[in-house]
Amino acid sequence: MKIEHKASFHNHSQYSDGSFQVEALIDRVAFLNKSLELEKGISIRGLAIVDHDFYPDEATASAASAHASKYGIELLFGSEISADNDKVHIVGYSIDASNFSFQRHVVKEQYKRLEAFEATCRLLNHFFRREGKDIDLDRDVGPKTLKRDAEGRIMQNGPLRWHYLRQAMVERGMAKTTKEANILIGPVGPCYHQRETIDSVTAVERVLKWGGKPVLAHPHKIPEEYRDLVIRSLCKAGLMGIEAYTGSYHDPEDANMYVQIAKDHKLMILSGTDLHADINDIGKFLLPFEVLKEVESYQSRFHCHDD
Repeated sequence: MKIEHKASFHNHSQYSDGSFQVEALIDRVAFLNKSLELEKGISIRGLAIVDHDFYPDEATASAASAHASKYGIELLFGSEISADNDKVHIVGYSIDASNFSFQRHVVKEQYKRLEAFEATCRLLNHFFRREGKDIDLDRDVGPKTLKRDAEGRIMQNGPLRWHYLRQAMVERGMAKTTKEANILIGPVGPCYHQRETIDSVTAVERVLKWGGKPVLAHPHKIPEEYRDLVIRSLCKAGLMGIEAYTGSYHDPEDANMYVQIAKDHKLMILSGTDLHADINDIGKFLLPFEVLKEVESYQSRFHCHDD
């Protein structure tokens, strides 16, 4: 049987809000490939890993790529950037992590994320003050970021994740389930805090400045009333591609409005698994492996100046 080589785009790891360490994610993909080859005649040979406010250093990326190569898998790294008050997300693939401007951006965004956690805890404590319930970032949430080995020894400090806060809310009696907790701290909840973000055009320009390739993630999540305007502006700024196929939007090509938008603006047509926890999602919205190579070799015609 001839096996078709595929690529999976936009997957998260424990470097942000994914459930798997990078090496574990690679192992899971390699295991999944066994059933994909037998049942569908396909195999995932390209894996794009993008995390929020993070990009691996050269040593980390090299080690992960070496681990993946043992299974015949090629990795592509990127960073997902929140913009326009979290309404628009830009993925920057193949960023030069040694660029100090990018390093400054990551530090600033991580600090703003920390401030958002602190503000959310304050809102929760005020909301539950009459019930005598409280939550403390250092006591209840921070320890969940510690990664331990089989003997319980601390291996590293991981990033703050909203899921940790939701878990802590359940433990402190502020919610019965993490789903209920998410309602309280989500965009429509009484304890929601929106952190400051950059605008989406600036996000695209910065990705180009950092030597990366900017892609619009899950465009269907942009409010419809200004979606077209945002996309046109991003195209003028140097957008490379658009995720036309995602978990919430995956119409066939002839009915997919984002495929048509991509064609109209000469953008690459990409997909976004947006994997966080369910490894079976990794096999959805696959593209030919050659598309991953096209992303790697893409040369932008846009030249952005320093800030």
